[in-house]
Amino acid sequence: MTKEDKKNAYLYCKFRDEQFALYDEYAKRNGMLMKTCWQSIPSFMQRAE
Repeated sequence: MTKEDKKNAYLYCKFRDEQFALYDEYAKRNGMLMKTCWQSIPSFMQRAE
């Protein structure tokens, strides 16, 4: 694994963690379980296409 690979992996994990935190905050504000939130995201994405 090169230095660039490690940097990209770190940035990806950081992005993923930030996105999870945003979804978690949204779910808590709207009284949803995270499982519900994760299941509804793909359906919204399909409608957008």
